[in-house]
This record gives sequence, C-alpha cells and structure tokens, in this order.
Amino acid sequence: MNRQQQRAAQKINRQQAKAKRSRPRETDKAVAWTFIKNTLSFASVEPQTEAETIQMMAPYYASLTRLTVTGTFDRADFDTLNVLWNCAFNIGYQLHKDGDDETKLVLMPTLPVIEAAGKALESIGQRWADKFKWGATGDDLQALRDLADTLEQLMNVSTRGLVAQSLTKAEMRVQLANAEANSNQKEVH
Repeated sequence: MNRQQQRAAQKINRQQAKAKRSRPRETDKAVAWTFIKNTLSFASVEPQTEAETIQMMAPYYASLTRLTVTGTFDRADFDTLNVLWNCAFNIGYQLHKDGDDETKLVLMPTLPVIEAAGKALESIGQRWADKFKWGATGDDLQALRDLADTLEQLMNVSTRGLVAQSLTKAEMRVQLANAEANSNQKEVH
C-alpha cells in the first residue's frame, strides 16, 4: 500500500468515525421514560405518606409471614428481606449524614436494630447454606420485625425522593450480590 492509498484509507476511517458520532443515539422509549420517572421521583421533597409506606412494606410483611407461619419461604423472600435491611440502612445513613445533631441523636436507637437484623439475615442465610432449609430462631424473627417497624418509622419521616432512591439502591445491591454469588458458584463447579 503506497502513501496515497494509506491517506485515502485514513480519510475514509475518519469519515466513518465522524458519521458514527453524528448519528443520533437510538434510545428505547421505555428505558428513557423509566429514567425520567426515577429522576423525578428521586428529586421529590414531599413527605412520604403513611399509605405509601404501608404499600411499600406489604411485601416484607408477607415474606416474614411465610418465614414464620406458612413454611413457604424461599430465595425470593430472603432477597425481599435483604432489600428491607438495605433500604433501612440507606435511609438511616442518609438521614444521619444530612441531619443536624438532634436528628443524629434521635437516630442512634436505630443502629442496634439494623445491626441485629443484619446478623439475623446472616444467620438465616448460613442456615440455608448448611442445611438447605430456610428457618429462623425467635431472636432472628424478632430482629426482623423490629427492623420492619424501624423502617416504617424512618420512611414516615423521610421524603418520597429519599425513600425511592434508598429502595432502588437496596434492590440493586441485592441483585448485584446475587449475580456475584451465582458467578462464584459457577466457578466452583
């Protein structure tokens, strides 16, 4: 290839790259609309209503019921309880970070509740890993009930934006942890 041919090839490559950059991005309308709704929701500074809190807490109470009463608890329920824990942690952390000294003092009793629930979830997960059966001790169940009550209280003093953002982050963390656990499991086998 002589010099003239190289220059022609470089010119064509530059033109193709420019055309690629100038092409409008193709966007899925559903994805764009979800992004817009999430952005608006996260920016909301209106207080979370009690009705919204009850609606958001329903899946968590259903999972607790399946763990304690019906015996139909499964991995999806375990993930739901993990989302509950992550959401409580996120809201508590954000309120503590952005709050004044009085807010921080009021939030102090939530820390042991969140820690106890985290240990309870770890215990439930370890029981599954050891025996391939879901179950919880009375202390584990009480810690999870206390966490649900604490999260309700945190949601009732939070903005809609903070709750939506915390819930989204919690769901993403649980999905990421599950994906990581699945990839580690594939490497072992």
